[in-house]
Amino acid sequence: MDKRPVSASGGHCDALDQALGAFRARAPHTVDRWGELLAAVLTGGGRLLAAGNGGSAAQAQHLTAELVGRYRDDRPPFSAIALHADTSS
Repeated sequence: MDKRPVSASGGHCDALDQALGAFRARAPHTVDRWGELLAAVLTGGGRLLAAGNGGSAAQAQHLTAELVGRYRDDRPPFSAIALHADTSS
């Protein structure tokens, strides 16, 4: 991967396009497999433990809230814990 600095005038988009291309070439079905595995774990009674630092922690908390809550559909809650937020867990 190219380690040169990226200019602010459009270079960010080029760098993002290059990174996305590398991701697609190396792991085209990885995200699908992760989703299928997570769905199997949660529907099988397992628990998601999510963690993060800074913005990633906020994303982890948001994800677990939507799994524990009902999001769009009326369904039983899934078991999920954001480790940084639920410190007594």
